[in-house]
Amino acid sequence: ECKWHCRLFLTAGQITDFLVIIAMGCKWYCRLFITAGQVADFLVTIAMGGKWYRGLFLNAGQIADFLVIIVGSSK
Repeated sequence: ECKWHCRLFLTAGQITDFLVIIAMGCKWYCRLFITAGQVADFLVTIAMGGKWYRGLFLNAGQIADFLVIIVGSSK
């Protein structure tokens, strides 16, 4: 369904840009430069299979919240 929740407060501007891009087109852009290696892995995982993996360990609590919200809305 691709319902994106963009009201999250993310400190990294690039992650915010990522959310905005996704919200606008529901397409995955994997050429973003994100500082957190785990977030990059998250993007690659989604791009390859389009499945949400809750088991990812993300440093930023807000990113974890983002994952939970998306996982919850995808059911």
